[in-house]
Amino acid sequence: MEEPFPPMDAIDLIQQQISILIRRSESERTAKQNTDRLDRSAYLMLGFLVNEGTLTVGQLAEFLQLDISTASRQVRALEDKGLVARTPDPRDGRISRVSLTEEGQQRFLAAKSSRLRRYRQLLSDWSEPDLAQFGAYLVRLNQAYYEAIHNSSPEQPGERKEAGR
Repeated sequence: MEEPFPPMDAIDLIQQQISILIRRSESERTAKQNTDRLDRSAYLMLGFLVNEGTLTVGQLAEFLQLDISTASRQVRALEDKGLVARTPDPRDGRISRVSLTEEGQQRFLAAKSSRLRRYRQLLSDWSEPDLAQFGAYLVRLNQAYYEAIHNSSPEQPGERKEAGR
């Protein structure tokens, strides 16, 4: 009897498993959602502020690959919750500088701690070398995405990119 689908190649397996991972993660997050949890965009934005310090809305938009209006709306939502403070840039009052509040830092650190506990639980039977290798592969994949977004122009419909072009 013929198989209904051909066997997966490595790229097909990767895309399928990443899709499943994202879906399972999102399903778990929404099932446990309450007012104290941070959504993905808030977590990422607060994390950049924890790591980088005060940033402009434009810098946050660039880091998170968002248009400025989306980043501004997300900052406004975090500001309304008391997680960030927005102040005018001293050099250019039209630009907002965004910094963490103490509440924002506490909420981020609590969310990060929860995520780390979950990943430690899920990966408890992995060896340290396997964890390090998996982490390195994820870094490479994220870097490839970043480079693809920043180093290429979008193809026009019906246009194929050729080698050396």
